Amino acid sequence: MDAHQPTLWDNIALENGYGLLSGLQLKEAVTQFKDAMQSPMADLESIQGVITCCEFWQEWLGLLSEGPEMDDPRDRVVRTFQEILEDFMAYPFDPRMTGFKKNLLGRLTDHFQDKGPLDLKTFETLFDLLLGLNMYPRAMDLASHAVHQGPQEYFLHYFLAQAQWLNKDQSEAKRNYAMALLYFPDGTMQKRIVHGQLGKLVEDHGIAMGAAFGRLYEILPPIPIKDGIRFRDQEHQNATECYQLLEGLSKTMLDGDQRANVQFRKQLKERAPDLFDAYMRRLHLWK
Repeated sequence: MDAHQPTLWDNIALENGYGLLSGLQLKEAVTQFKDAMQSPMADLESIQGVITCCEFWQEWLGLLSEGPEMDDPRDRVVRTFQEILEDFMAYPFDPRMTGFKKNLLGRLTDHFQDKGPLDLKTFETLFDLLLGLNMYPRAMDLASHAVHQGPQEYFLHYFLAQAQWLNKDQSEAKRNYAMALLYFPDGTMQKRIVHGQLGKLVEDHGIAMGAAFGRLYEILPPIPIKDGIRFRDQEHQNATECYQLLEGLSKTMLDGDQRANVQFRKQLKERAPDLFDAYMRRLHLWK
């Protein structure tokens, strides 16, 4: 009895077809898959399924390569891309198509960055799809692109920080979390905080005070606050002023300005007793 048992990969044309599929060479892949169907051990239903997949995505990729017409309204362009992402999320990719799925999503990401308008809903969908496939560097690139496209949309820093933290770029992640919390403390963004210690502080003290507590416990780096900051509400303004008081306390300690230091302590105690108590506990540890 022959010890060799035929396997799926004994069909060379099938193996070549999956390689071409992963490389997004869909027309060439179809040719190989059709050749693979001639093998006596071919799983015809499975191969026909992957041929159908090639043809389906070849049509979408062809549409993307053509690009929108110059007179296409923005909402039509956005709607088309959203339809593609909906199809991507709904498509029954075979487990053997993992490489293809990732490279296809990479191609869609490239298109969004190069040609698509910065539609925030589409951006978030695409970003989460990248995270779901552990494509953290690509998610970082996408979020960085969005930050540069919308420099006043400070909530985008949560996305960038999340991708950076997952990609183990911890220093930059902390800087972007500090920026996000200072300029856009909003509870809807809390799920983007994947830094464990920072997430616990936000959970315990609220997202508005996240930057101040993060700075106090030396989780976050110092971030200069720009003039003309747009406060979301009174809570945001109070939290920002508490952050500035902490920075003032740090500076007056270094300068040996005891009088100013005492004044900053009084103000901090009045504005945020919990933060003041935490500061005093930390102060005892530093001595």
